[in-house]
Amino acid sequence: MIAARNLIAERGYPDTPEGIRQASRDIVMEQDPELRDLLSPASDFWTTSDTRDLIFHVQEHRFTLLQVGELLDGAGLEFLGLSLPNPGDLDLFNKEQPDHGAARSPEAWHAFETAHPDIFGDTYRIWARKPG
Repeated sequence: MIAARNLIAERGYPDTPEGIRQASRDIVMEQDPELRDLLSPASDFWTTSDTRDLIFHVQEHRFTLLQVGELLDGAGLEFLGLSLPNPGDLDLFNKEQPDHGAARSPEAWHAFETAHPDIFGDTYRIWARKPG
């Protein structure tokens, strides 16, 4: 997404439906390897509103899973884990993180993401709760 944001800034695409559509067309036509992940069928790239949120968002904050864990702790919430769209990815996580409590560990998920960044091309689905 950083490469897409840089492209938008360099070319000055406006944050209008026409500007977003033009940026989308250019990204599809140019087939830039740095932007290839945007073209995944699972990407949020395929509608104007999702593309606006994905790469035109005016106030985006990027967090690692370690930072998410710290934020949840600070809010008094318990990290319960992540949902992954592909069941095989969860099987791989469980194989690489055999400790039963690993699924509830932001540190374990961070290590897994670092080893397999391609698995995390979509928005995280984070589960948390208020301990009770």
